[in-house]
Amino acid sequence: MSKRCTQALAAYEEWKKEPLPRIVNGRDLLSLGFSEGPFLGRVLEEVREKQIAGEITEKEGALEYAARALGEADRG
Repeated sequence: MSKRCTQALAAYEEWKKEPLPRIVNGRDLLSLGFSEGPFLGRVLEEVREKQIAGEITEKEGALEYAARALGEADRG
C-alpha cells in the first residue's frame, strides 16, 4: 500500500513540473460563439479537467465538448 502511495505522489510531483499544455483557450471558445464571462471560464475549466483525466485528448474533442455545452446553455 505505501509503495502505491509513494508511486502516486512521485507521479504527481512529476506532473507538476511539466504541466499539460491546454488543448483550447478562450479565443477558441469565442470563435464558437461563446460570450466572454463566467460561463466561458467554467467550460474552459471543465475541458481542462477532462483533459487531465484523459477523457479529452485532442483539440477537436475539446471543441465538440464546448459546443455541446454552449448548445445546452442556449436551450436552458
